[in-house]
Amino acid sequence: MRRIIYLFMLLVLMGCAKDTVENEFTIQFGALEGEESFTLLGDEFTALTTVKKSKDYKFGFIITAKTKNPFKYYTISYLPDAPKVLTGTLKEEALQKFSTGIKSSEDTAESSVAIPFWFDEGDPVGTYKIDLYINDVKEKSVVFNVQ
Repeated sequence: MRRIIYLFMLLVLMGCAKDTVENEFTIQFGALEGEESFTLLGDEFTALTTVKKSKDYKFGFIITAKTKNPFKYYTISYLPDAPKVLTGTLKEEALQKFSTGIKSSEDTAESSVAIPFWFDEGDPVGTYKIDLYINDVKEKSVVFNVQ
């Protein structure tokens, strides 16, 4: 009986620790507006079902830290096919890694940061996935289809 109680207490404590980590940040994903400073346009959504390719359409993550502690962040993007051109924080050698994940450069922030994405000429259509990592922990994944 003691083992069951200890196991239960351990599981409760593990759940509390996870909630503490998850509650350090508010993470939103959706359409973005702005050029240098981005805000969420409309409601947050967790998956795009269809996105029309347009360089003017920007979407992405907004991370808001609940403390002033610096944090590291990056994304790994999975594309349906190799893009013709890479822009933004993606590196040219990543052209070979489109199916295994293209990692963005790592950056740090202290309060809030927006991570915008957009489509360029030659970007493939199909199913995309973007994983967001904060302090080397995958905090959010978004899957969407592009037509």
